[in-house]
Amino acid sequence: MKQSITLTIALVLAAAATTPVFAGPRDHDFAERRDNQAHRIERGIESGQLTRKETKVLKKEQRRIARLHREFREDRHLARREARILERAYDEASRHIRAFKHNELQRRQVRYKLPRDRHGWGDSDRHGSAPRRTSCSISPLGTWIEEF
Repeated sequence: MKQSITLTIALVLAAAATTPVFAGPRDHDFAERRDNQAHRIERGIESGQLTRKETKVLKKEQRRIARLHREFREDRHLARREARILERAYDEASRHIRAFKHNELQRRQVRYKLPRDRHGWGDSDRHGSAPRRTSCSISPLGTWIEEF
């Protein structure tokens, strides 16, 4: 009897020692995601897929996530709830990067001079006339993007 109880306890302890415990995402996973997203943003800038305004919005979002991560790490422990919040923030940021890189806005590579009006000015705004027309759209973040 005593031998079977000892054997059962030994088997339970061996099984518990060999099964991995779910620890959730580690900090190095978040660092890898942050670096990957920063690299995607830089590639978008280099290829001209991201405009300056889009880049500004994406980098601001990355800074917000980094600040959130620092706040969560103040107690030197990342709770599961906090890890889930960070996972969702990085997922959302990834969707925003993709949306901005694959929209039809392109960064201008060449600067064109504005046509001169009859007074020799390049921009008619200086004379109090109506401003140039721009079209606007709403980004996935809910901010306005002006297309000239």
